[in-house]
Amino acid sequence: MIKNLMKGSYKNAPWIVIGLISVVCFLVFKNYLLLKHAFLFWDINDDSFVISYPKFTNICNYIATYGVPKWSFKVGMGQNIFPFLFDDPFDIIIYLAGAKHVAALFIYVEVVKIILSGIVFFYYLKQLKLSAYTCILGSLLFSFCSFIIVGGPFYIFPFQAFNLALYLLAFELLFNKQKWVLFPLAIFLTCISQPFNLYLYGIFMVSYTCLRYFTSGHSGITKLASLFGKMLGLAIIGILISGPFLLENINQVLHSARGSGLTSYASQLKATPMFKLTDRLELGTSIMRFFSNDLIGSSDGFKGWFNYIEAPMFYCGLPCLLLFPQLFFFLEKKARIIFAVFIALWMAPLFFPYFRYAFWVFAGNYYRLYAFFISAILMYYALLSVDYIFKKRQVNTPVLAATLIAYLVLLCCPIFFHSGIVHTKVRIFVIGLLMFYSVVLALVPRVGKLENLKLLFFIAVLFELGYSAHITVKGRADYTMSALHSRAKIPFHDFSYTDWSLDAIKYIQQQDNTFYRIDRSCDSSDILNAAQIQGYNGTTCYCSFNQLYYIRYLLSMGVLDKSDEAASRWIQGLSDIPILETENGVKYFLQSSNDKRHLSLIWDSLTTIGDVRIYKNNALLPFGFTYDRYITASDLAAATPIQKQVVSTHAFAIDDKDVSKVRIMKQYRLSDTSLSMRDTEAFKKSISELRADTLTVTKLDDNYLSGTITTAQDKMVYLSIPYDEGWHLQVDGKSQDKIVINGGMTGVMIGRGTHTITMAYVLPFGRSGVVMFFAGVIIFISTFIYLKRRNKVAVNSLQ
Repeated sequence: MIKNLMKGSYKNAPWIVIGLISVVCFLVFKNYLLLKHAFLFWDINDDSFVISYPKFTNICNYIATYGVPKWSFKVGMGQNIFPFLFDDPFDIIIYLAGAKHVAALFIYVEVVKIILSGIVFFYYLKQLKLSAYTCILGSLLFSFCSFIIVGGPFYIFPFQAFNLALYLLAFELLFNKQKWVLFPLAIFLTCISQPFNLYLYGIFMVSYTCLRYFTSGHSGITKLASLFGKMLGLAIIGILISGPFLLENINQVLHSARGSGLTSYASQLKATPMFKLTDRLELGTSIMRFFSNDLIGSSDGFKGWFNYIEAPMFYCGLPCLLLFPQLFFFLEKKARIIFAVFIALWMAPLFFPYFRYAFWVFAGNYYRLYAFFISAILMYYALLSVDYIFKKRQVNTPVLAATLIAYLVLLCCPIFFHSGIVHTKVRIFVIGLLMFYSVVLALVPRVGKLENLKLLFFIAVLFELGYSAHITVKGRADYTMSALHSRAKIPFHDFSYTDWSLDAIKYIQQQDNTFYRIDRSCDSSDILNAAQIQGYNGTTCYCSFNQLYYIRYLLSMGVLDKSDEAASRWIQGLSDIPILETENGVKYFLQSSNDKRHLSLIWDSLTTIGDVRIYKNNALLPFGFTYDRYITASDLAAATPIQKQVVSTHAFAIDDKDVSKVRIMKQYRLSDTSLSMRDTEAFKKSISELRADTLTVTKLDDNYLSGTITTAQDKMVYLSIPYDEGWHLQVDGKSQDKIVINGGMTGVMIGRGTHTITMAYVLPFGRSGVVMFFAGVIIFISTFIYLKRRNKVAVNSLQ
């Protein structure tokens, strides 16, 4: 088998790919695969523990309870969790297994993605008519590149790599064989994952299509336009089929603080001069990360630009760095120019960051998928080169020598970093392999039989990729499976999902079956998603796209600063803001033993469970209470944060444009009260007035609310649910519009008398998405049948 491989035979090549990737994965991830450790981390990769683990647990429990995920009170103060349900489509494996198996399955899902990425990339290279040897080599380089191995704990990065491989294979099948079925699939997977990536993949695929078209003997613009037309048509099919997910994903992005522009870094990034050069540290980090994931440190020990994850992930094997310049030696003049322009355009943002910001539409200072596109380009160039080299037995030795010397200078001279920053052992490893590869390549034209030389080169690559992945994985701070389920505090974070707080929550749930929220000591931002995994309703959340109206509410009440974009993702909630906790159903507070703050005003000590003290709110307002006065949003904006909160105990705030809806009510002025937090008697009086007419809840769960209320005058009912179009409101059986009050919460205007209020949550674009799906399926099937019949007629006409 190995002998056939060295000679270029495709026999059993796919199985060799699967076998080799599986073996390397086992050696690298052995402790995780044997379930000694969980593929969850508390270092720079801690998003796996503080976002993904709670998210999957919450969704699995939600599916078991309600079915299709919709609204969940365990995310912030409530949010639609259907969007980005499949931000990694492989997540379905975990959803099907259930909450008990979440921690154990992460690594197996990752290995599945690594293997599938390699095999899809293998078939892509095969479509390029590269030898089996080159295809297998390429599949290994792809599977263990930096984007997949370093980005693995973010889970979505390996899927994005797989998705790119699928795009490339789909394109080549369409371009070479007019086979189109895979193209809509690649589009579909992107749309259900992250619609914004459709734009990113689109930029890459348009440029790649032009490269392939003009270097494959084509020149007519008409045929190129026709090719783009086919790709666009197939993309539309994929977009339509993804409808139920796509529309909800887009809606959440647009209705988030980042997507709406409510909080954003865009203005700062746009202000960067277009041709301002990348600073020395960032450029040096980029260069070093081509050679190794860990040349300038691993995990929290990383000493380069930004951090280990956000720094560019360029590494895709040292042979790629040596081989990609060789390609130009084998190309004709026209192709050489096209290939040079292509790589120059993609590399330019490394030196001029403005263009990288523009690539991301000024959404952030990211590398991420852009970095992977660079890696893919290097692999493409290098693999074409290695195929030429071994087939033609030619190497441009002067170019090879110059390339090696340039790399050695970069590695050995402290051009960008002090010499102590570069990891000595990794540098020796890198330099040794670069020299070894250079010697092997230089021998290609000089040996009689290439098989042994190719085998030696292949083994070296396999060793390099395995060892590099081992260094990366070994450098991470993870959990043992036993520690994951123990009461032991997480190092440097001082909390655990299974510490005494879990017992305290279970105690509360056994004593109280009404709707309530829980706040807790929040010394660590990593605890913000604890509600999702511990099963309670809270007010905190750490999420890329938090519910827009909840953010607006926090801004309106002076809790958040609009200029602090990060705070819209790391939401600290209502903890330590007693007035807002009282108004929003925060009935209990959990205080850890190391938190020595004095809880004042509203909290009574209830009991202690382990090292957690439970407090109960003595001033709590019901889930629905009423106001008889309003204040305009513009008037409220003039108050200080403390004043805004005190005002909310006297009147609700309403947008100036909506004042006509509440003209029958009395307007409140800032001058009407002292607005002091210290006046406890005034606070108690205000709370008592708000409690006069309240909603008696008969049913309340994540997707449905019903209750009755009686009032002697026209009033505004305040419901402690962030405003969302998905909540459909009825008063006395008739549909009624909700009103945004206090910046982002849900208000219901009612007249005097007794009323029944019901609200049911429906996915905002559920129906439209289903219509899109069926339209896409019909077009897909019709296209398939039409083309099959047309091909059959064409074949018959030739006979």
